[in-house]
Amino acid sequence: MTLAAHPVVVRSRAILASLWAHADRSWGAAEKPRSRAGVVLLLAAQVVALVVFYRQAKQTLGPLIRTPALPPIPATTSMTRFGMTETVRREIFRELAESEIAERQRAISQNTWNGHAWSRFDDLGYVQRARGRELALRYSVSLTQVYLVLDEGIRERWPGPDGQPLSALVEPLQLRTE
Repeated sequence: MTLAAHPVVVRSRAILASLWAHADRSWGAAEKPRSRAGVVLLLAAQVVALVVFYRQAKQTLGPLIRTPALPPIPATTSMTRFGMTETVRREIFRELAESEIAERQRAISQNTWNGHAWSRFDDLGYVQRARGRELALRYSVSLTQVYLVLDEGIRERWPGPDGQPLSALVEPLQLRTE
């Protein structure tokens, strides 16, 4: 069997002929490659783009698909809630409250977000998430458990570092006009 008669070569020629025919029908005269080498080059560029897209999608979506299920939050007992004693929960809440108060003061003093209160709260949420991750690692709990403790402290009106409970209110959104 000669190389020209090999099934892969025959199929490749058929594909290239199909692409060439498709190019004749769909491209304008200025866009159409002038030779079969141009079609092959265009096809190679599309394959490279597809490979880059596949790798990027795999890198982005892979952790979402392969992430194992989180362990369930431990059941509440007479001594614990969310798998932690009240002492630990209050310590986590105290640290979150300290960082929240400090972040609110920093945002006001530096006039972050041009005075838009809602945006400062949005930024506060970002800072709280980072702080929550630190606390979750330090106390060997999940971020969900940290947020449950924050919610419990706000609902039960636990005192913050200034002796006052944290506010559960968020400034309403005021659309920016600039």
